[in-house]
Amino acid sequence: MGNGTFNYFIFIGEIRMKQITESLETSLATLLTKKNLDVITISELADNAKIARRTFYLYYKDKYEFVLSVIDRHLHKMKEASLRDRQTL
Repeated sequence: MGNGTFNYFIFIGEIRMKQITESLETSLATLLTKKNLDVITISELADNAKIARRTFYLYYKDKYEFVLSVIDRHLHKMKEASLRDRQTL
C-alpha cells in the first residue's frame, strides 16, 4: 500500500468518527429531553444513534467522557467564533 492509500483510510476514519459523534450528540440531546443523564445508558445512546454499543467504546470510555468531549467541542467552536467576531470589529 502506498502512502496515498494510508492517508485515504485515515480520512475515511475521520469522516466516520465525525458521523458517529454527530449521531451520538443527537441521541444524547433527544434522550436528555426525556430523562436525566444519570439514568441514560450506553445501550440507549448507541441504539438511538443507530450504532453498535461496542462502537461507542471504540471512541469513549463512558458516557461522562463523551459528554465532556461534547462540551469541549462546543466551547472550542464558541471560542473560534468569538475570535472571528473580534477580527471583524
